[in-house]
Amino acid sequence: MKKTLLAICALLMTALAVNAAEYYLIGSMTGWTRLVDAKYKFVLNEKAEAGVTEYMLTIDLEANAAFKVISDTDEWFPSGGEENNYVVTTDGKYDIYFRPNNDGDGAWHHSCIYVAPSTPSALGEVAAEAKAVKVIENGQMFIERNGIRFNITGAAVK
Repeated sequence: MKKTLLAICALLMTALAVNAAEYYLIGSMTGWTRLVDAKYKFVLNEKAEAGVTEYMLTIDLEANAAFKVISDTDEWFPSGGEENNYVVTTDGKYDIYFRPNNDGDGAWHHSCIYVAPSTPSALGEVAAEAKAVKVIENGQMFIERNGIRFNITGAAVK
């Protein structure tokens, strides 16, 4: 019975994965043409709050870049004209979050797009020849290298 139930669940998950929509960034950086390119493709955000369908993309954008999100079925987010485009004001690397169900709160552009400057990992700034030490303190794991403590995501901890 358990094996049958597991097989049914596996088939259902496979069917859902096959039918999952794909989403891409579209805008001035692509000439407003959907490019089926990993650079512009959103990935499911595994860290999104429970019960929310959310995608994420990290990308370098130039000042005044205007964009929307487009699905593989040519649905545009947000819908509407040019006045609904999201426009970044400065050059930089950005984390773009997208919710196809338009369930973002008031901080989200048209309830579907949220943009934040990307936070780089500080681990890349540490000399490779230094020995790293794993430290567990108060139930949290840290990595210490060159006297600098990093959390598990690579952000420096003060």
